[in-house]
Amino acid sequence: MKKGVFALVGMLVLFSLIAPMQATAAGTLMWNPSTGTVQGYKVYYGTTSGGPYPSSANAGTATSYALNNLPLKEGTTYYFVVRAYNQAGESANSNQISSSVTDSTPPAPPIGVKVN
Repeated sequence: MKKGVFALVGMLVLFSLIAPMQATAAGTLMWNPSTGTVQGYKVYYGTTSGGPYPSSANAGTATSYALNNLPLKEGTTYYFVVRAYNQAGESANSNQISSSVTDSTPPAPPIGVKVN
C-alpha cells in the first residue's frame, strides 16, 4: 500500500512539472470606438508602466478583449493600451490601464507522507 501512495504522489509531482497550469486573468478590456476609418484594434501589453508594450493581440473590429485570451503570468501586474488601425497605420496609444493576475494555482501535493 505504501508503494502505491508514493507512486501516486510521484506521478502527481511529475505531472505538475511537465504540465504547469496557465494563469487566467479575469476581466475584459473595453473601449469606445475610434472615429474615422477603422479596420480593427490591437491590444498592447507589458509589465512596465508607461511602456514599452512588447506583446500584442489583435482584437479585430471588436471594442473589447477578454484578458483570459492572453498568456499572462500569475502574480504579475500588466499594463495595457489599445490602438486603432487602418491601411494608413496605427493610432497613438489609448490611455493606459493596469490589471494584476492573481495566483490561481493550487499548491503541489505534500510529499514524504508516511505512517510511523
